[in-house]
Amino acid sequence: MGQGYLAADKLRIGMDNESRASLVQSIDWVRGDWRDHDDGFDYAKAAKRADWPTAWFISGQNDNVLGHPEDVADMVSECGFKRIKSTLLSKANGFKHDYGHADMLTHWDAPTDHFPKIRDWYLSFDLAVLNR
Repeated sequence: MGQGYLAADKLRIGMDNESRASLVQSIDWVRGDWRDHDDGFDYAKAAKRADWPTAWFISGQNDNVLGHPEDVADMVSECGFKRIKSTLLSKANGFKHDYGHADMLTHWDAPTDHFPKIRDWYLSFDLAVLNR
């Protein structure tokens, strides 16, 4: 962190390097204070009042940092989502791999493993209803 940012790519703990300010705010948010450091906006309060659309939350069995399955479940609960689908990308659930955070998007098997399911789910919606 001596260079003013967390070199996540070099440390092999993520794909995105984060500034000190971004990292500090993210840590506070993980601890439960969803208040913006710059303008004081209370994201937790706003999230609970939101009328969220139907959403599909996808996590990877081997995601140990940013999208850990338990963290995804906690976020769904904390935000008050009502209409959700949730999938854990794992061999135990019939997928080709126990995916991690990045490889659920970049693995060479993703386009034939879970991408078609996501496409079909998205196309199943009446977009006129979703865009109301």
